[in-house]
Amino acid sequence: MRTIPLMALMVIVFICIGDSTGCADENPGFEVAAATTQIEHPGHIRQLLINQYKKWAKTPYRSGGMSRRGVDCSGLVRMIFSHQFGIELPRTVKYQARMGQKISKENIQPGNLLFFKTGARSRHVGIYLGNNEFLHASAKMGVIVSSLKNPYWAPRLWKIIKLK
Repeated sequence: MRTIPLMALMVIVFICIGDSTGCADENPGFEVAAATTQIEHPGHIRQLLINQYKKWAKTPYRSGGMSRRGVDCSGLVRMIFSHQFGIELPRTVKYQARMGQKISKENIQPGNLLFFKTGARSRHVGIYLGNNEFLHASAKMGVIVSSLKNPYWAPRLWKIIKLK
């Protein structure tokens, strides 16, 4: 696993065993595994995430997708954290939302996970980039960067998770 420097915070990671479909809320079954990774400086994390965006940009949305032929929101988050930071996250939004520590919008940093309530039972996840922007897989537009000030996303922000 790659060691990465920011404030020497430890990350407790759940490793997802098995697969389920992207943003759905199925129970994939998972076990707890401890992984220690130091998080990098926020400016460096932003640049790493922008580089990931450049690789994934225009990838179409596909429910349950885990490749550049098609990816869903939780699949994108899982792939980026695995490949860029060596952090294994659960496969679904439901279980990703149970990770780390909930933080306030005032304490948001690049690399934090953003969760949105997009319907009565549907959820969405993205990765905060800084400057009120986040990277995510949109069902209509594929992998894009959106603004937290967007009138669609702003009122739907549910919680922010800091992996620790």
